[in-house]
Amino acid sequence: MAPIRDPLIYSVPDSVQVHVGQRVLVPLASRNVLGIVLRVGSHLAPGIKVRNVARALDDESVLPKDLLQLGQWVADYYLAPIGEVYRAMLPLRSETRRARVVHLSEQGMRKLKELGDSLLEEVRAGQDSELLTYIATHGNATLELLRKRFPEAFLRGLEKKWVAIEEVERQRDRRKIYTVRMAGPLPEKSLRLSPVGRRIIAALDRLGSVADHRELLEAAEADLASLRRLSRTGIVELQETGGATPDFPIRGTGQAQLVSSELVMTQAQVRILDELTECLARRRFQAVLLHGITGSGKTEIYLRLLARCLEQGRSALLLVPEIALTPAVQVQFAMRFGNSVAVLHSSLTETQRHDAWWRARRGEVR
Repeated sequence: MAPIRDPLIYSVPDSVQVHVGQRVLVPLASRNVLGIVLRVGSHLAPGIKVRNVARALDDESVLPKDLLQLGQWVADYYLAPIGEVYRAMLPLRSETRRARVVHLSEQGMRKLKELGDSLLEEVRAGQDSELLTYIATHGNATLELLRKRFPEAFLRGLEKKWVAIEEVERQRDRRKIYTVRMAGPLPEKSLRLSPVGRRIIAALDRLGSVADHRELLEAAEADLASLRRLSRTGIVELQETGGATPDFPIRGTGQAQLVSSELVMTQAQVRILDELTECLARRRFQAVLLHGITGSGKTEIYLRLLARCLEQGRSALLLVPEIALTPAVQVQFAMRFGNSVAVLHSSLTETQRHDAWWRARRGEVR
């Protein structure tokens, strides 16, 4: 989303349906960027030429009217570009990515023919010939891939202008999440596994079946390619899940397993919790200071108050003052509320923030 200060006007083709608060992909200069629909009009003034919306990215509005108004207020109050404000409200991955695609130049095509016509086998099968043939037969080969696959020949190709590089917009693939489990007893052929394969098997034996393959790969210090190779041997089974996995995977039945970790509360804590519950029932904003030394039981009051909020069919947001405190808080809330908890902060990966945001937006977590 571009850091612009004023909204831009685009035309909506008949093939595209848009709604206020919806994400759309629109052309800006030479690239496509993410945009948020702020208003839908019926016609343009005569003589105004505008570009078309490329496509809608969602079937639903991602920002309701009240959040659009909040974003506008933030932009006005802090003199911030409206594009940056809405981008901060949507911690979502870009739907497209820039890629540098390599093609043969005219000199490269002539060189490829010259190499192919050579009478010498070592020339026809040399690295230069292999590079140019690969580019000719793989129209979408990226610069990064070729630099890794043909380091010396590719650099020579750049120097001699055999190749041309073009920047393009590509759709970003949605990251798939797999559940992983052992397919059965280890066969004898497992003895011939690579060191990475043995680490995966050892981690899977230690963890049991996992709902998110990333957890297994982290424990085994392995990559997805190694896991897929192991799957092809029939030793492990991979199954793609229907969506993002919880922030706190709980092994077992796959359902949220709540752990009863409630403490016995003191009379003072019970009194405070009852007072806060009355504030909750009034359904209007009120600031309350809960004062107590470390270990005095404030977190237990937070947990029970949030539980009462959820019992009313509402949702709750807990703000933690610094990321360093988050892991300990995560454990406590995951034990109490299971898979209904999502976490968002700036140290998460782009994909983790994207998945957590959508789980909250769709009501999968509260």
